[in-house]
Amino acid sequence: AGDKAATRLTTWVMLAVGITQVIVQGGLIGRLRKVASEKILILAGTACIAVSFVLLPLVGEHLGYWQMFPVVVLLSFGSGIFTPSQSSLLSRSVGGHEQGGMLGLGQSMSALGRIVGPASSGFLFEHVDYGAPLFVGAVLVAVGFLIATSLRPPPAST
Repeated sequence: AGDKAATRLTTWVMLAVGITQVIVQGGLIGRLRKVASEKILILAGTACIAVSFVLLPLVGEHLGYWQMFPVVVLLSFGSGIFTPSQSSLLSRSVGGHEQGGMLGLGQSMSALGRIVGPASSGFLFEHVDYGAPLFVGAVLVAVGFLIATSLRPPPAST
């Protein structure tokens, strides 16, 4: 019975993530970009991600698993506004002849994070605490937020 409940909960969580991503990247990001700069969207995205990482370990322990949905939606929203804004800012930070290389570098760093993150998270989960990977992630994202506060808009192309 527990396996069915876990499978059902996982299905609903993945559905919430997917619906949020479709809404954000399917139209909301364009509207948000018209009223906010890429820097603001990057800051908002990293803030949402960091807050979600802090809240997720509390879900189940203190709140109950069904209350994870607002946190998961916040995480998906943050990721959904961060990723395209970061890519756009990266591509505009260099001249036209360097854009491919810069986007490739950005994708390489993202892939590196998807390799190092799970490996180090597994270690933290096993040897420290089940919430440690998320708390460490929140700190790292918060550092990214602080770095992003110093972003300057790229010069206008001529």
